[in-house]
Amino acid sequence: MNTREAIHAMLTTNTGRHMLDSGGAYGRNWERNASKSLDDFITGPYSWMDSYGCLTISLFHHLDAAVDFEAAMDAEYLAFTHNSSDSHLEDISNWIEHIGGTEIYSDNSYNHESALSQVIQYTVYEFDGEQYVALQIHQGCDVRGGYTRPWIFSLSDEYALLSESGSVYCTGSEQHRYDYYGGEWTIDGSYSREIQPYALQTEARKVGITEYIPCYECGYPLEGTDTRKEVSA
Repeated sequence: MNTREAIHAMLTTNTGRHMLDSGGAYGRNWERNASKSLDDFITGPYSWMDSYGCLTISLFHHLDAAVDFEAAMDAEYLAFTHNSSDSHLEDISNWIEHIGGTEIYSDNSYNHESALSQVIQYTVYEFDGEQYVALQIHQGCDVRGGYTRPWIFSLSDEYALLSESGSVYCTGSEQHRYDYYGGEWTIDGSYSREIQPYALQTEARKVGITEYIPCYECGYPLEGTDTRKEVSA
């Protein structure tokens, strides 16, 4: 199993139902992803923006760029936790101690501003001079429940999972590009608070534009999708 196959397996994992997971009204992530093939995720947009200026970054593409699946270590982790009755977070801590690794930090993307299409929970650790992550994807509805079991990946940068970036384009002939990174936006490489999508939406509403957000440079609608078709199987 390669990295993309591992991410796809996580995104389509049925995490069942839980009393903290109120998916009956809104639908669970695993239910929405159940019919999607690996190719559907690969060819899907990298990022997109709605008419309110809210950016969403594909978790599949974000992970594909940030992590590499470690099949052998993942198998060792599964063998180590096979008979465990502890929580996943306890299992991860015990696993890191068992192999002689050092935990660097743990995080949940829900705890800070995040544009990812799904919540992730993870523990970054170091082992034998390399950096790894025990990663879980939230597959339920309520963020308190419905996570996959931890999968083991390597990281090129211990903060790679925190580095969220995406792009959207306007529909004008010049296709001005809006880039998002770390909570800030630039247009064609230049930063200005005036071009924040929320600010653009506010100004558009003042003149009666409600169906879309106009480009700061040319006024054409922002298409809101970065397909990045160069990302191929």
